Amino acid sequence: YGLLELPLPDIPAGFVIRSYDKIQQKDLFMEAVNRGYEGLWGHHQINDEELMTWLPQLPPAGIFLLFAPDGSIAGICRAEMSAHLTSLRGIVTGLIDAPGVVSTYRNANLHLPLLLTALHWLVSQSPASIELEAWGESPDVLAQYRALGFMPIQEEISYQHLLVG
Repeated sequence: YGLLELPLPDIPAGFVIRSYDKIQQKDLFMEAVNRGYEGLWGHHQINDEELMTWLPQLPPAGIFLLFAPDGSIAGICRAEMSAHLTSLRGIVTGLIDAPGVVSTYRNANLHLPLLLTALHWLVSQSPASIELEAWGESPDVLAQYRALGFMPIQEEISYQHLLVG
C-alpha cells in the first residue's frame, strides 16, 4: 500500500477507538499501556512517576485508546512526529508505537484497526517516512504490519534453552 491507498480501519462491532485528547484521563492511559503490552517481550509496567514524565511529552491527539463493547480498555496505539528520527534519518519521520491489545482480545484482530487509525492521523501531518516500533509481537501480527508495507529495518531475536524441567 502507498500512504494514499491505506484502507480505513475496520473496527469490530461494539469496539470504539477514541483519541486521548478527547478523554484526558491519565488512569485510562496507564491502564491501556500496562494491560495492552502485558506479557510481551520488551515491555514493562509503568507507574505514576513514569507516567508523569512520559505523558506530557506525547501529543494527546496521537494516542488512540480502544474500548471493548463493555466499555473496558481493550488496547492502545500511539503515534507522533519524531524530531529524533527526523534528525537521524535526514527526512521528516513519523513514529508509531505498535498497538498494544489487552490479552483477552489479542486474537480478535484488533491490532490492524488501531494501527490504521494511528497511520491515518500521522499521514495527515505529511511525514516522508513512518517507522513502526514493535516489541514482542506474534508472527501473525508482524505479518499484518508487513502486508501494509512496513519493512524490517532492525530485528532482535532472543533464544532460550531451559535447563530445568
